[in-house]
Amino acid sequence: MAGVRHLVVLGLSLAAATPIASAQPGSRFKDVERVAIEELRATNTPGAAVAVVENGRLVFARGFGVANIETGEPMTPDRLFVIGSTTKMFTAATLLALADSGRLRLDEPIGTYLSGLSPLIARITAAQLLSNMGGLADGYQRVGPPDDSAIVRTARALTDDDTFLAPGAIFSYANPGFVVAGAVIEATSGRSFGAAVEQRLLGPLGMIRSTFDPRAGSEPRSRGHETNGRDRPRLVDADRSHPAGWTTGGLHTTVLELARFAIAFMDGGRFEGRQVIPASVVGAMSQSHSIPLFPAYRVNNFTFQNQTYGYGSILYDVRGVPVIGHNGDVEGFGSLLRMVPARRFAVIVLANRSGMWLTRTAETAMDVAIGLRSPAPPPLRALPMSDAELRSYAGIYRAPNRGSVELAIDNGQLLMTQGNRALRAIKIGDLRFLAVPVAMSVPTGVIPADDPAAPSQTEFVLLRDSTGIRYLHLQARGYRRE
Repeated sequence: MAGVRHLVVLGLSLAAATPIASAQPGSRFKDVERVAIEELRATNTPGAAVAVVENGRLVFARGFGVANIETGEPMTPDRLFVIGSTTKMFTAATLLALADSGRLRLDEPIGTYLSGLSPLIARITAAQLLSNMGGLADGYQRVGPPDDSAIVRTARALTDDDTFLAPGAIFSYANPGFVVAGAVIEATSGRSFGAAVEQRLLGPLGMIRSTFDPRAGSEPRSRGHETNGRDRPRLVDADRSHPAGWTTGGLHTTVLELARFAIAFMDGGRFEGRQVIPASVVGAMSQSHSIPLFPAYRVNNFTFQNQTYGYGSILYDVRGVPVIGHNGDVEGFGSLLRMVPARRFAVIVLANRSGMWLTRTAETAMDVAIGLRSPAPPPLRALPMSDAELRSYAGIYRAPNRGSVELAIDNGQLLMTQGNRALRAIKIGDLRFLAVPVAMSVPTGVIPADDPAAPSQTEFVLLRDSTGIRYLHLQARGYRRE
């Protein structure tokens, strides 16, 4: 985008916003600044705020581009953004803190603590909700007026039909699980969801401007934008006043205040000499609670390995170093939080365009600060499939609210159809596949490294149970074979 502007924020204004440390842009982060500006232009994103934590201190914070495409207000790191699903780390940490204080047990059915749930949902445990192992389908309708009863009403409106997998069977990302988790927080804390998160996390961390209620947030804030990638971005005025959406992705915060959470998390829950998050919470969120599905995938210059899900947290390794965090995608905004506790490093990127994560910027910060740029992974290889294999894979796999995926045999090849999109499925490992355009020529052997089909987006796996091939897993969601 022509004319992208960025603002250098002096240490004085940062110190006023947060007492963590004075953070001034400097020559050490010149590559981060350069890549951020380039990536805004390349993705047609109006603006972003970036923060870097190193050795437990905020060492870099800066705004790039504009906060409002119409007014041209420059972006600053003290502006509020909606962080989408990165909010799930706060929902999970609050429920885990309640468990730490004895208000609930993670391994007991949630119906023990919250009445009025459907029978199948009532049997799910809090641990399964937070790890997306509860068997819930993604997608839900917000119920009732936007008042303090909205979260519990929405949780109780879910029916047995909103479950399609046995609890604990497979990982399947499901926002309704965090709505129900929010209702359990209210039932066990005796407070509204927002008040419970403020009491357990936001207040102790000094995240004084962070809020779930958009009507309560103070200025300055960034406006959200949408674009098809080519046209000029337009402002988005999404209504986020309904509390049922707060539990899954509704936190409004800044890179400066998210840095506080990251610093405390990487210090075992300690912040400014105080234990503000129970150490057990940090430990639980730092462990895998789902089955690894993708051995390795490549984004830009980084190879991510052994990706799993913890409690409201995404876990993976980069060159053998554990990374923890979450991304967020909500109308008008995108967010990214990556923490490397072993190096006491974190990078936070908040962007004001729907679903935009600015991964090149984050990875440049990781490379500058801790040198985790990865060597190129081994090339993918197209593997042959026997007729018996093809027959065992073929079928229709369905998930409520997401439609179906069909695998069919066509002239000795496996075709994947989802909606009106048909792709060819190439076997690249044991029950592991890459979907590519049907017309693309991929003989058995090495798949070109510059293949436009990105494995991180189009890779899928099949899963067995005692009856044979039972599930398909695509884009973090499970589909059950009919």
